[in-house]
Amino acid sequence: MSNSLKRKMSARGSSATTSSSRRSQRSSTRLKTESVATELAEGKIILRQTEGAAATLNAFSSCVLEPRHKIFYVLGGSRPGSEDRSSDFFAFHFLDNRWFNHTNEIRYDPGGEDPFREMPKKPIPPIFNAACATFNISQRRFLILFGGINPDETVSADFINVALDEKEPVWMKLKISGGAIAPREGACMTIVDKKMFIFGGFLDGGSTHTHTFCVAEYRGSSGWIWVVRDQPFPRQVKKSPWVRLNSHPTSDGCKIILTAGIKRAGYQISTHGPNLILFDVKQHLFQPMDNASGDFPHTEIGFDLGTLSPRRSPTHSILIAGFQNRLTKYCYPELWKCQLDEEQKCERLPISDVLAEVDLCLQVVVTSGKHCYVLGTDPDKDDVNVSLKMSLEAMSLEGEHVVDRA
Repeated sequence: MSNSLKRKMSARGSSATTSSSRRSQRSSTRLKTESVATELAEGKIILRQTEGAAATLNAFSSCVLEPRHKIFYVLGGSRPGSEDRSSDFFAFHFLDNRWFNHTNEIRYDPGGEDPFREMPKKPIPPIFNAACATFNISQRRFLILFGGINPDETVSADFINVALDEKEPVWMKLKISGGAIAPREGACMTIVDKKMFIFGGFLDGGSTHTHTFCVAEYRGSSGWIWVVRDQPFPRQVKKSPWVRLNSHPTSDGCKIILTAGIKRAGYQISTHGPNLILFDVKQHLFQPMDNASGDFPHTEIGFDLGTLSPRRSPTHSILIAGFQNRLTKYCYPELWKCQLDEEQKCERLPISDVLAEVDLCLQVVVTSGKHCYVLGTDPDKDDVNVSLKMSLEAMSLEGEHVVDRA
């Protein structure tokens, strides 16, 4: 990395500037990715070119972290330059800094009582804008997909279950008893212990929001059963858009934080306390963070969430990654720390200014263990994926002991 870029990074303070001014202040010398690892911010950020498959971070794909083994999955969506729905299935192993392409290696289980039934190699159905969550039970790992838009433009109400602990992933259709829920796309899904929570979404491909939530419970040999089906949101939270929103459990698993979503494609979101919602997983109560203070994400087009507090900690914090320019050639996230305890304070993290200096397309933010990872591509090179690994010190989160929930 050039000395001029180092000097420029060190000269930047923690004060927030507008996105346009940050872009205009970029160094003319780009950060190169030929080396195995490049250190930024005095070694607190490690930039590496990833190994393995060349992954495409598709638009409207379904993304989720499996925390026990630190593997990040990206499924479906539309590839760059295409509007077709894909069956892509990529997995990024953080410990190895390596992408794997399972698209044509995954097997299909047709179900049935025959223990010797054939399970042929068959990609998952093409999916677009589906909800996604992981489910760990009895030392087994699963990934569950719900809804989305089918290739014929209809909205899906299907569930797909993917077993992740086999040498080759295996998918099958998942049935939930107790009735049916409305088909939708752009919903979000979180699984806490043995309960599945689904929030929001579009009912008919982009014109009608559903201001409802659903809850299913896993009951062993009885499988998944609906206990709440399309229950309307309370009046105080109906004003927030509820499509392409995000949800994430707090570190103790007692609540789920929900961010605002979008009203339509390209719609920007100004986040503030009232449209950050804490949902009680036991009582099914929604609590807007009306008294929250500080510097909130504003005029964003999408969010990623991650946990920043240990399990059973007296304090709970969430990392909010906001994207203003996710679909442009060079894009980067801005990061906020949001405290969810009595103080309910949100603050922009100074590391955002460092990320703005890197001429890469950084599209995904994931927290895992003691680190935050940013995944993306080098838009000036074909088939080159990159990862940034950030220490807590680099994010100005000194003193927080972060551990995995798994």
